[in-house]
Amino acid sequence: MRIVEVIPMDDIKRGDILFINIPKTTGSVQCGKRYAIVTSNNVGNKYSTTIMIAPTTTKKKHNLPTHMNIMIERESTVLTENILTISKEQIIKKHGHLSNDDMKKLDRCLKIAFGL
Repeated sequence: MRIVEVIPMDDIKRGDILFINIPKTTGSVQCGKRYAIVTSNNVGNKYSTTIMIAPTTTKKKHNLPTHMNIMIERESTVLTENILTISKEQIIKKHGHLSNDDMKKLDRCLKIAFGL
């Protein structure tokens, strides 16, 4: 039996660190159980059944301007060039929230990823 932490769906905030399950797909899209950072805005996060996330990986990656290194249980890379929209039903648990400094780093990476 798997115990899942119940998260109020209107309590997800931009910058939250979530443990999620992304179904297998084709190509180079991240999949499986992993941490992800919420990138969508708080109004959408409160009212929508979906959220936008930047997945993480623990595999070593090239140091790209769209990558952000972070410690989530172990060294991880946030892949802001790989933004996904997922259902809130794919959330397994809420792990924490980025610091203000990490939010600034995330914003810089997202601006580069989206060409803003």
